[in-house]
Amino acid sequence: MEPKILGTESRTDAYWMDAHLGGVEKKVEETEGGMRLESDTYAQHLLKGAGSLWQQVSLCDVTLEAEGVQFRAHRVILASVSSYCRFLFTKHPSSCLSERPVKLQGVSAQGLKHVLGLVYRGHMTLSMDMVEESLLAAQSLLIQDAIKACLHFLAISLSPETCPQILGMASRLGFPHLHSKALAYLGTHCHGLLRDPEKMLGLGPAALLQLLGRDDLGDISEVKLLRGALRWLEHKPNRASHAREVLSRVRLPLVPPEALLDELAEQPQVCADPICLQMLREALTYHVRPLLQPALQGPSTTIRGATPCLLVVGGRTEGNRVCQEVWATTERDVEWKRLGEMGAPLYNHCCVILNNFLFVLGGQHQFDPCGHQPTNEVHRYDPRTETWIQVAGMLQKRTRFHADVLSGALVAVAGGTMLGRLAESVEQYNPGQDRWELTTSYPMPVVDHAGATHKGILYISGGFSGGKTLSHLYSYLPRLKRWVPNRPLAISRCDHGMATVQDTIYCVGGRTLNKPMCQPSSHAEQLFAFQAQEWTHVNEMEFYCPAVDQWTTVRVSPLGCSQFSLTASGPQLYITGGASLRSRSKIRDVLTYASRDRKWERKGMLPLALVDHCACTLSISGEMLRRLQSQLSPCTPPSPAVSTLKLSVLE
Repeated sequence: MEPKILGTESRTDAYWMDAHLGGVEKKVEETEGGMRLESDTYAQHLLKGAGSLWQQVSLCDVTLEAEGVQFRAHRVILASVSSYCRFLFTKHPSSCLSERPVKLQGVSAQGLKHVLGLVYRGHMTLSMDMVEESLLAAQSLLIQDAIKACLHFLAISLSPETCPQILGMASRLGFPHLHSKALAYLGTHCHGLLRDPEKMLGLGPAALLQLLGRDDLGDISEVKLLRGALRWLEHKPNRASHAREVLSRVRLPLVPPEALLDELAEQPQVCADPICLQMLREALTYHVRPLLQPALQGPSTTIRGATPCLLVVGGRTEGNRVCQEVWATTERDVEWKRLGEMGAPLYNHCCVILNNFLFVLGGQHQFDPCGHQPTNEVHRYDPRTETWIQVAGMLQKRTRFHADVLSGALVAVAGGTMLGRLAESVEQYNPGQDRWELTTSYPMPVVDHAGATHKGILYISGGFSGGKTLSHLYSYLPRLKRWVPNRPLAISRCDHGMATVQDTIYCVGGRTLNKPMCQPSSHAEQLFAFQAQEWTHVNEMEFYCPAVDQWTTVRVSPLGCSQFSLTASGPQLYITGGASLRSRSKIRDVLTYASRDRKWERKGMLPLALVDHCACTLSISGEMLRRLQSQLSPCTPPSPAVSTLKLSVLE
């Protein structure tokens, strides 16, 4: 008869299964000897038992010492988790380890205590004040789980406040992965550091250089970056050797000259290094030669974090009032902000972007349908300094002409001149010399033509000349200074737009004569005579492939406007404003054309109805963009039902 345990008579087999085998999982694997079962609580019980023995200082057979503080432990436990202890305990006799403690150099008592807590309890409590000591102890003992726990704590503790400390720690202790992660965090959250120069002082040289080399710091002025860099150099004497590298990452030409002199001229780190002095001289030279700055552009003059903005410059609005405002919007929201004003009202002018400078050429200051008073003035806007200056004027006064950038120079083609006469001359502006020169002549005198460049070649189409609209297409080869005829447009037109997207040149809208105009009696009448019954809008859009000299025509639902401005930005075309022959009114619409989908969409409205204006894309700094976005927006249009109208395209 089997003995019974008191009090167990009523307990079933199920009770004993739950009590004794509750930690055993179901069948895991069948083997030749039977079935292998695993316990899901055995490791916890083992760890709990070892922790209890350690806390009671029971059966301990080795002593670790750090900073004079001794910690009793078990050799078998330490050897199972520490490569260093495994090697040490197997190389030395047990009697030797029992008699004297194992002294750990460069390890703090608190750090060792935290690491042993992980060994015996499976967890450790860390803080930024203690993590480096714990990591040093884990490194000394080669306890990988403790090292991973410390590194994980540092990774999840990254913040603008802790990032410099973690970068320094990763660099000192040799953890490149953590260093890279902290650098990536620094780049994402660098603005918090840069706005508080005190936080920059704890950065190591590599971190500071990477920070100053970033391009996405556009809402922090270059003056602040320079001041922060100089404070970093002055913070410790041994940092003077990094002056050359640090200053090379600051875009000194973007720092105002007075700030350059105040901040750098008396700096010992600069005066002692000829390379630093040379960088200062080059930056000051850039400032004292403002007319030549477009030819002096390079990485050090590139705006950080520049955002492309659509600009609308000048034009003619209701009541034929000539405008001098410059409006700007980002391509995402199309909420117009007032960027500033030109020196005088202007319309029938041209705008050209060269090295992210805005050039405004020619046009008329006062409304005059006969074009008797055009101007040859050229004004330049610099978004780096937000300033306008007047540069050398064109050789000929022009209105209703075309201007473009070709081989790093500005080119002005034909147009109307004094007393309404038509011109065929072509002028070129060299920004390195601030001088215009006559290069060649267009095949005919013409106004209201349009142009676009493709792979260094200028294409001019259409226009108005001799009392009729034209369908010609000419290309200008700058090396030969020669115009070459190409396949003409399918429909003659003027007051249209041309723009290049990738390898395609688009010709959009405009107007044409549906019957010959009466023979004009003067040049002025030939240029500006307007009889509504003879003009019609061109609703067909044509696109041209230069590689095969071929036009393709697509018909869009009526745009119904001319005298608009067309510009390209990436894969999209933008049409702003214009005039309707049908309603005899000016238009505020902003339309976009997606070249991939071949669809027009109404994107919004201009702050006011405009014709004979210019639209272009200019990159501005994040600092300026933030200032613009803080403006109240009286020009944001209402949300009419037609704001999402899509105009279909039929092949």
